[in-house]
Amino acid sequence: MSGQESPGSSEVTAIASGDREAIRAFYARTSANAFGLALRITGDSSSAELACEDAYAALGAIASGIEDALRLEARFLASVREYALARRPADPRVNADSSDPAERSYTIVNAVRDSLATLDPLAQQALDLAYFGGLNVQQIAEVTGKPASELRPILRDALLRLGAATRQQEERSR
Repeated sequence: MSGQESPGSSEVTAIASGDREAIRAFYARTSANAFGLALRITGDSSSAELACEDAYAALGAIASGIEDALRLEARFLASVREYALARRPADPRVNADSSDPAERSYTIVNAVRDSLATLDPLAQQALDLAYFGGLNVQQIAEVTGKPASELRPILRDALLRLGAATRQQEERSR
């Protein structure tokens, strides 16, 4: 956004610098969604509270380098999800051959995560900007400094690889 301040960028800057009022306002706006997400993942209110505490403790670090409030909320909720997954009790019944859709989707998520780790940093950044930032290819080109014509095949290849990983895992779980 050349020369313009992003929507909510002053709030994000205040949160990143530790402004208590900005953090309180962010907490008031996001706490119900964050706790609901963590509770759904962990299945336990104590674990959900701890996951949310961890995510709010990391809020300053999450906010640094982010330009607008919507992107901050998306990254924050992704952080809550990660902390909640880390607190989720291990379930020895989960296996890739399960007919339970929840268990199958858990293994698919792991397959996608593994595929993401194999992508080069530019592809990871482009997917992150598209998914969490809601940016289109032209906007991603502006952020990365790469031409849109170079980014399109990179994004296409990355999405095809993620799709292949998902299909492969789905076929294994049938």
